[in-house]
Amino acid sequence: MVDSLLKKPFRKSNDNVNRIYHIINSRAAYQAAMGLGRTLPPVVGYALADLLSGLMSRMPHLALVRAVRLNQWIVHDRQVDSRQLDRLVRETLRSAARAVYDFAHWKDHPQVLKKVVRVEESFRQVAEKARRREHGVILALPHMTNPDLLGWVSAPLFGRLTAIAPNRLMEGYQVQNQLRRQVGIEVIPGSLEAVRTALARLREGEAVVFGVDRPYADSAFRPRFFGLPAALPVAHVRVALKLDLPIYVVGAALKEDKQISLWATEYRLHRLPNPQEEILVNAERVLEVVMDNIRQYPVQWNMTFPVWPDWMERVP
Repeated sequence: MVDSLLKKPFRKSNDNVNRIYHIINSRAAYQAAMGLGRTLPPVVGYALADLLSGLMSRMPHLALVRAVRLNQWIVHDRQVDSRQLDRLVRETLRSAARAVYDFAHWKDHPQVLKKVVRVEESFRQVAEKARRREHGVILALPHMTNPDLLGWVSAPLFGRLTAIAPNRLMEGYQVQNQLRRQVGIEVIPGSLEAVRTALARLREGEAVVFGVDRPYADSAFRPRFFGLPAALPVAHVRVALKLDLPIYVVGAALKEDKQISLWATEYRLHRLPNPQEEILVNAERVLEVVMDNIRQYPVQWNMTFPVWPDWMERVP
């Protein structure tokens, strides 16, 4: 029965697709996932995560599935066929589902977390700069591997961590943000006021996290990402240019030894006489660092929004 479900695509129904999408992103769904994750042992938790993600991957009209399919196609240089994309979508969703389980199951076990997450020296040095208030620390964060678990582990290293988030959050994200506050992460919805807050805290030597790979339709810039223009945020570059600070690009990957490695790469700004070109060039150079991480571990790129929506209809 389970095998037949995983092998047969679900029929399209707009009502059902919309209902499933809202259920997945609801407060109740996230709380249920966290509750199950806390109580189920790994062998059962991973099996359930694999089953649910496998079922979801067979719903081709679900917005989340279409987004992952598009993103993986572009990441693989538009060189993979439909069957290969089926596999990539399944593996990406499995990685994301297991990440939810890992966060729920291990977040309250600090001794185990030390074995699950390996914080590399490059990242520790960046956190120490913020803790000592040497200068403001701008972190550019892609959605790699398990952002929630990595935030849970790394936030205490900074003292206080401010995260600039999308200004429209679904219910599930609101629950996540409540959890993040427990370890000193303050999430501020993106706005002009949020940028002012970020500037003030950076001037005080604190650390501020900016997401760099989630599409932002209102962006005035279209930096090239995997060779194509994408509506991505550039606030991290604007702030860095204003304060003359480096940007630390966060990298992460679940390695073969089953440990998640967390590191940081320093990026120094490239100054140009044209302000618009200056923002665009630096945004693209930051994204080049992100691309290296994604290319090495493509199915660990946990991005479930379409980064290149104009290409959606061309996906196999």
